[in-house]
Amino acid sequence: MISSIEKQIPGILLAYRPSTMGGEAIADVLFGDYNPNGILPFTYPRYTNDLVLYDRKGSEEVREDVPNSYGKGGFNPQWDFGHGLSYTTFEYSDASISKSTFGANDEIEISVSVKNTGKRDGKIAVELYSVDLFASISPSARRLRKFTKLTLKAGESQKVSFKISPKELAFINREGKWETEAGEFEFLIGDQSVKAEYRL
Repeated sequence: MISSIEKQIPGILLAYRPSTMGGEAIADVLFGDYNPNGILPFTYPRYTNDLVLYDRKGSEEVREDVPNSYGKGGFNPQWDFGHGLSYTTFEYSDASISKSTFGANDEIEISVSVKNTGKRDGKIAVELYSVDLFASISPSARRLRKFTKLTLKAGESQKVSFKISPKELAFINREGKWETEAGEFEFLIGDQSVKAEYRL
């Protein structure tokens, strides 16, 4: 594993099996001719055999405000699902939701503004996650629901909106059936969050 050296280096390039033109592509990224925009499609473990699932329970989180939470052996990866680097920076702001309460036949829309705050044009994957704040069985810590990729020039801003229905918030209950239970949901995009309550 690279956890012992990770803090000593400014960036790590993951190239998988790059094949014939891989060397040229890697050189383009390293020399800054191409601005990388890929993100991890899995959670990268911090230690050998410390394989943790992205789809984990909230009780498996290591919390800084709780001493020895989960024996300090909970979810603490080297990099989380969706992590990635770029030669520019992005900022999220003004998250909003179309309804504070919604029912079985409703569709809610979650919006956020994304700005390229760096000096180079770049691409960013904008991801919408949901957190089920009430469930009859332990829900996942968060679940990826929607995503899109933006290309933004330096200094450019763009509003992104995602529509989601109650059916898309369902989980498999004790009877092995898909169900969306009444309760509050939190929606996360970057460092922004909004909440809405589902009512039967």
